Amino acid sequence: MAYELQSLERALDLLGLLASRGPLRLSAIGDELGANQTTVLRTLRVLERNGLVRRDPRVNEYALGTRLAELGQAAIAGIDVPRSLRPWTTALSRRFGCTVHVGMLRAGMVTIIDKVDAIDSVVRYSSLGTRMPLHATSIGKAVLALVGVDDAREIGLTPPLGVYTPHTITDLDALRADVRTAAERGYSIEREEYQMGFACNGVAFRMGGEVFGVSISGQTGDEGLIADRGDALKAALDEFVREFRGAATSI
Repeated sequence: MAYELQSLERALDLLGLLASRGPLRLSAIGDELGANQTTVLRTLRVLERNGLVRRDPRVNEYALGTRLAELGQAAIAGIDVPRSLRPWTTALSRRFGCTVHVGMLRAGMVTIIDKVDAIDSVVRYSSLGTRMPLHATSIGKAVLALVGVDDAREIGLTPPLGVYTPHTITDLDALRADVRTAAERGYSIEREEYQMGFACNGVAFRMGGEVFGVSISGQTGDEGLIADRGDALKAALDEFVREFRGAATSI
């Protein structure tokens, strides 16, 4: 049993090495893993037979096999995003007494697929299935920071931009500047641009070819409070991405 576990650990170390370093010769793999070439070759042959490693006979180098992509896609397809995010969204809602939304990019808008309300929720304008505009919400602007405003026409954002409050950004140049700042900061901010009386923060990430967003929505407060909510939201998403490293990427 100990030998089998050691062999499994060696195989995992080998795959990790090829993932980080790219194609390598047998001798280089042995040197990096601190194992003799005969042992490494046995491991490589098992991985190669199962499609996890491929060998280029022209240069006698080994690289990751295409079956890993198949397994990765299957693993990603099995992830229930709202459920997987729930520990973080619930913690954020309780910490700040705010509503946390999870949305998915669909036809130029963000469709809400999960919502965690605080005990004394003040957010009444959303429910599951609500579609939120990209340019006027924190979750939408986070999505724009991820996909890029210049590519927004491809996802359905076209002028004229709708007006929801006196604070809605309707000028594309102003929106680009706001989204660029969000990307640099790591989260977006929306101040009474969709609903009066509310300030929200948003982050976005990709998983399985889809674009998702998460926002924390509360009553307008001082700038320090808004920044605290944004920093906490960004930290939560960073943890989520680390948990699902290789499957999720964020702004």
